[in-house]
Amino acid sequence: MIGNSAHRWLIGLLPSVLTLLIAPTAARAGQNTFTGSLAVGSGVGADLVAADPSNPDVVYAVFQPNLYRSADGGRTWTLLKGGFSSIYAFLVHPVEPTTLYASVAEGLNVFRVYKSTDSGASWTRTSLDDQIQVFAGDPSDASTVYAGAASGRIWKSTDKGNNWLSGQNLSGIVAQLVVDPHESRNVYVGTESDYYYFNFAEFARSTDSAVSFSAHNPGPFKAVSALAVDPHATTNIYMSLQSDVAEHLRGFYSSNDGGTTWTRKGAGLPEGTVTSIVADPRTLGTLYAGTQDGVFRSFDAGASWAPFGARLGLSVNSLAISGDGRLLHSGTDQGAFDLESVEGAVDVAAGVSGDSRLLVWDGKLTLSTLNTSGQWSAGTFSGSSTTWTATAIGVGTDGDSRVLWRCHDGRWGLEFIGPLRDQVVTVSQQSVDPVDLAVAADGEAWLLFSGVTGQMFVIRMGPFSTPTFRHGYGPAQGWTAVAIADSAEGAWVLWRSTDGRAGLSLHDADGVMLSSFHWAASPGLAAEDITVGADGQVRVLRTGPSGHMEISTVDALGQLTAAQSYDNSGFTPRKISAGSDGRTRVLWNSPDGHGSVWLLKPDNTVDSKHDTPPGS
Repeated sequence: MIGNSAHRWLIGLLPSVLTLLIAPTAARAGQNTFTGSLAVGSGVGADLVAADPSNPDVVYAVFQPNLYRSADGGRTWTLLKGGFSSIYAFLVHPVEPTTLYASVAEGLNVFRVYKSTDSGASWTRTSLDDQIQVFAGDPSDASTVYAGAASGRIWKSTDKGNNWLSGQNLSGIVAQLVVDPHESRNVYVGTESDYYYFNFAEFARSTDSAVSFSAHNPGPFKAVSALAVDPHATTNIYMSLQSDVAEHLRGFYSSNDGGTTWTRKGAGLPEGTVTSIVADPRTLGTLYAGTQDGVFRSFDAGASWAPFGARLGLSVNSLAISGDGRLLHSGTDQGAFDLESVEGAVDVAAGVSGDSRLLVWDGKLTLSTLNTSGQWSAGTFSGSSTTWTATAIGVGTDGDSRVLWRCHDGRWGLEFIGPLRDQVVTVSQQSVDPVDLAVAADGEAWLLFSGVTGQMFVIRMGPFSTPTFRHGYGPAQGWTAVAIADSAEGAWVLWRSTDGRAGLSLHDADGVMLSSFHWAASPGLAAEDITVGADGQVRVLRTGPSGHMEISTVDALGQLTAAQSYDNSGFTPRKISAGSDGRTRVLWNSPDGHGSVWLLKPDNTVDSKHDTPPGS
């Protein structure tokens, strides 16, 4: 049995905080759910997040007063620049993403703008010394950048920030600044009142590259709190207004004529302030809004909204989306959170007779089966849904599949699917988010849950049981529970740390932690999933960049054996599942929706490879 002599490194989670003396970092973006940063639960907020438009794995975040960069989609972070009093604004230039701009305070009323041309490795001070609140880069010219100041002034540089020209002064503090991604002469600005010099704010539009502006307002208001241009139809502009003068003007607005006229929309958005709006670069009309009550999503250009990611019911300061629309990043008062949007094949499970079950999610649930002859068959078990997502699958000794569902409003469900039944056994509202699923030998499901502050729960559920969250562990800064697997001793939970370490904890049927191990970091690798083989040994999937994967076996002393390495360029290793036939299934998928299931022998060498069915 693994764990009798375990190093009890997670004792500090019962329930105190395990403090890691490393820089604020974030776990790798969760698959269809938000995962949090090292700062989660510590009260350290992320004020700004920004994505590299050319590389979806590169993201930046401001943890005041420091700037950090991640090169692996939010898995780990590196300090780029610190020592300021505050960072007000930050820009990754859309044409030349290695060029960065930062507006900072270096003391009382001392404001500077710095520039980097090597992705933040080194910085130089520019000639602009003003309290810049927001930047925007010309999407067609790497040399042109705009800056909006607290004084209402618009600055423009056409030589990469070496020299700046002062343009028109606007009424209010410049809080929002956006350039049309397809017609760069169109520049849009939103201001906010300071309640002293400026009683009212305005939305203003320039059609001559910020030489002159004209205001187009729906009425008197106090601030434009968010502003965005739809990349698919750039005459579509979205903004959010704050108003304590005319309450009927407060809320979300859209324009389909470049900001000349506005229509108030936003059904389903909370009453509080919308702080950020981003448009999905893949789909016309799909928007995300950061609010004081979390992230919301719209499929109809802002007419109606629903909560997106119930685990992230936090006050959102900033949103950013990767250039391919796959990664969504959120800066909140509790830290930075990241979500990876994955469709197609999302999980794999071993069947009872040597087959493999594939969970496919593309707005509806499809279960595909790979038989022992290498042939696929499929059945669709749900209609389309924009609020529910099927996220994990397990197979019991009865041959029936268990599917874990997550709803964006916080509900979750466990479905039993078999020849004689298709039954959701429970749907519940909890302040936790379902992470993973495993099936015990008696047919009950092990479920792993995580709370917004990083607390973890393990529970067991049968077809007629009511879930009980008895024993919680955490939060532990830097540690996240990411996967669960069944064994004869209980349930093993895989933990991942933001400094690259990983570990296991063993839990009994009540969710009590019995023992634990942890391992040192492996450069370039992150723990992703676990399974328990027919030999009773835990196998750990660790992934690296560019389709690299390693699988290690955990011995009786809790040590990792020599890893077997694999490479599959263009694909990402997602999940592993071991069966009673002694083989381990590995699921890969790619950004274009293609996938592959590999079958590994007991020694972890490749037995066979099978492309997933079309559409998965």
